[in-house]
Amino acid sequence: MSEREAEIVLPPEATGDAIPPHDEAAEMGVLGSMLADPHAADVALEALGQDDFYLPRHRLLFKLLAELHQQQPDLDPLFVRSDLERRGLVERVGGRDALGRLIE
Repeated sequence: MSEREAEIVLPPEATGDAIPPHDEAAEMGVLGSMLADPHAADVALEALGQDDFYLPRHRLLFKLLAELHQQQPDLDPLFVRSDLERRGLVERVGGRDALGRLIE
């Protein structure tokens, strides 16, 4: 490979490494709404699936909220945190601070 060839850098979309469009704040807004309002959780669960979330921690949290909403439609943040701790998943969803940011 010549020096000139080594300088060519392909854009991510040319290599298949492009990051798909996503909005972390919007994902957090949906998850936070699910925690705050049982009706919002119903709407989100009808319209979305876990694969609609880009960030793996948000996919996991959506899946958990869907399961917990079946058991207890009025999702309490302390109940959710307790369940995450019981399952050993707190760090996988971004830690305790991440849960707090969802409620803000």
